[in-house]
Amino acid sequence: MRAGRREPSDRPPPRPGPPAERTRTETTARARPKTLAGTLITALNVSNAALIRQAWGTDRAAGAALLPYGAWTLFATALTTAIVRLNPGDA
Repeated sequence: MRAGRREPSDRPPPRPGPPAERTRTETTARARPKTLAGTLITALNVSNAALIRQAWGTDRAAGAALLPYGAWTLFATALTTAIVRLNPGDA
C-alpha cells in the first residue's frame, strides 16, 4: 500500500441509506418474531407521516421531497406484512 492511498480491501463495507434507514433495516433483519418487525415499521410510518406533515406546513417543497421516503417505508410495511402472513409458523 502506498502512503496516503488505500487498497480496495482496506475500505470499510458501505452502509445502506440514511441512519434511520440503517436502524430499520438492521432491526427488521434481526427481529424475532417477525411481528415485531411489522410493529417497528408501522411506528416508523407514523413518525414519517408526522415529519412530512410538519415539513409540508413549513415548506411545501421539503414536504414533497419527503414523500418518496414515506412511500418506500409504506412499501416495506406491505412486504413485512406479506412475509408474516406467508410464514405464520415463523412469527
